[in-house]
Amino acid sequence: MSTQVKTKPDDTRVRIMDAAEALFRRLGFGKTAVADIAAELRMSPANVYRFFPSKNAIVEAICQRCLGELEEKAWAAARSRGSAAERIERLNRAGLEYLQISIDNAMPDEVSKKSLKVLDQKLKLLADHAVFQVNINSVLGSGVKNPEDALAVARRAQELGFTSTVGILHDGQGQLKPLGTRETEIFEEIMGMGKRGFSRLNGFQHNIAKGKPNEWRCRSGSRYLYICEDGLVHWCSQQRGYPGVPLEKYTAEDRRREYLTKKHCAPRCTVSCVQQIAVVDNWRGPQTLKPVATPPSSTESLVQLTRAGSQKAVTGDS
Repeated sequence: MSTQVKTKPDDTRVRIMDAAEALFRRLGFGKTAVADIAAELRMSPANVYRFFPSKNAIVEAICQRCLGELEEKAWAAARSRGSAAERIERLNRAGLEYLQISIDNAMPDEVSKKSLKVLDQKLKLLADHAVFQVNINSVLGSGVKNPEDALAVARRAQELGFTSTVGILHDGQGQLKPLGTRETEIFEEIMGMGKRGFSRLNGFQHNIAKGKPNEWRCRSGSRYLYICEDGLVHWCSQQRGYPGVPLEKYTAEDRRREYLTKKHCAPRCTVSCVQQIAVVDNWRGPQTLKPVATPPSSTESLVQLTRAGSQKAVTGDS
């Protein structure tokens, strides 16, 4: 008597992804059809469509798998034992391509310890050992005591061979304020520095510096996820509380909904990384949906836990 071994749906999905990835590498994405993938697996195209609604869906699943593998390797390297130089070498081998470090000031103060003085030795190690791109982001705007610090950070980044960007902070009420004369001079000097690359997709900041709104399509909750210390997904650091869904319960349907949801706060948004990742989609995917719940007010303060266990309200980019 013969027995048939049933293939689990997850196994079939993996086989389809493996075959598709091999064909994309060999023939190219444009020349590979779903029928080719099916033929490679000796199944009908209809069977492939049972697991993936389109060729693009297969690509998305492959990309998610690759990113997941890279994330696991990167975290393992970062948490491993050994010197900082050894861990950087492990990040190289893991395939990390890009690292951004935000530095708030030249010297640590009561507001932020993410200072150039504290981090400079680690930056030197990155310059000596990292094969991935390193971008150093400094800040200007409300709450920054000494705008000259941003220029010092940017110049140090250039000395070490890194790219440099500058972020503009909003005020305590979440509103944009135009930069002062000296701040504007520093902003323009940093904007003109260094290498071209993804981190230089920052033309929107000219309007931010003048306190003017930007017309764009914010893809937070989709292309960009902000995960808080409690493991909840939010639009960004300025809109914590919405949607406020645990990461493990945040689905592809949630991402698709947020991709098409118009964000009320987008015109005056100061979060550079959200603006940059949205560049690839600003020409497509009109946002026709409204939020499924009312996001928190932009004047609502966040709560930050201090080492002593007390709490204080804070605003601004995290």
